[in-house]
Formats: sequence, structure tokens, C-alpha cells
Amino acid sequence: MLERLGYQVTMKTSALEAFALVSDHPDRFDLVITDLAMPGMDGVKLGSELLRIRPGLPILMTTGYSSVMTADKVRELGFMGLLNKPSTARDLGELVHRVLHPGG
Repeated sequence: MLERLGYQVTMKTSALEAFALVSDHPDRFDLVITDLAMPGMDGVKLGSELLRIRPGLPILMTTGYSSVMTADKVRELGFMGLLNKPSTARDLGELVHRVLHPGG
């Protein structure tokens, strides 16, 4: 969906691989989108570790567990926003745009 909107995307199916890639090249990424539930390392842990390496890195959480994770909770964790599943390309695009272009 993001590529169709014109964004360059690097996708990893493993949180551990994503962590290794971002930690090796922390300034290469403008935004990280992580799922809450992943094997090996959940999205909260991944995001927390990435923020430790690069404070201020915009991170979005996506989840189908809206009873567990709320927008307020993700902001308390230092993330920029929450995208509940199921979501549309429009929802994703608008949230990514708001995070990458605040105030515009």
C-alpha cells in the first residue's frame, strides 16, 4: 500500500531482522511501522529498543487487539500513532502523511 502511495518501503517479516537493520543504519529510515504481535520480539519491545538507538524515530504501531493497545498507550510508549486492523490504504496513508509531514 505504501509503495503505491509513492513511499520507498523496506519490509522485514522478523522483528529481530528489522531491529538489526535499523540498528546498523539508524539514519536510513524516516519511519518504522510495527505490529504489536510478532514472534521473537513484540512491537512494544522493538519500538522501545529502536527509540533507545535513535530517539525521536517516528514509530507507528498496528494491531488487531484494540482492547489491549490504545492510541494513548502507544503515545505513552513514545510511538507516534496507532493504526487498528483492519485498516484501509487511506487510513494508512493519512497517518503516515501526518507523521512525516506534521502541520502540513
